[in-house]
Amino acid sequence: ANSLPNNRCASLWSITSLRSALARPVTAVLAMAGVPPAIFDDPPVEPATTDEPVHLCCPITHVLYRDPVFTPETGNTYEREAIVKFWQQSGRPLRDPLTNAPMTSKALYTNWDKRREVAAWLAQYPDYIPSGWSSRDDVPPALPAETTSTLL
Repeated sequence: ANSLPNNRCASLWSITSLRSALARPVTAVLAMAGVPPAIFDDPPVEPATTDEPVHLCCPITHVLYRDPVFTPETGNTYEREAIVKFWQQSGRPLRDPLTNAPMTSKALYTNWDKRREVAAWLAQYPDYIPSGWSSRDDVPPALPAETTSTLL
């Protein structure tokens, strides 16, 4: 008695059922299929963690920028202390750490946009101390490019 007379009717029945199912909320469709209501509940919310945004972290140290500088030849941004140490310890011709591109200048310029982005992000989390920082006040003053060149 429940069998369908032919394939055309079966196709129409399937399409009608599908349309009907799509018109209902997913939870109603799952309930019709016998899925217990507990599955529909939202999962328990874990306490929020403060993940430091990757785009605000130095690619050398993987720590939130304190004193971001960029190399004018490549435009890449690094933590000043990290790039200076990288160049001092590399023992080879001057190169960009991310691209390995040869460089002719040790000039570094403060990346003011990154400084502002870090400050704005920290303002959202007033009690958070980034990993690798001794305190939230652990931000050195920006140095002029000429001063950075003499550090090397």
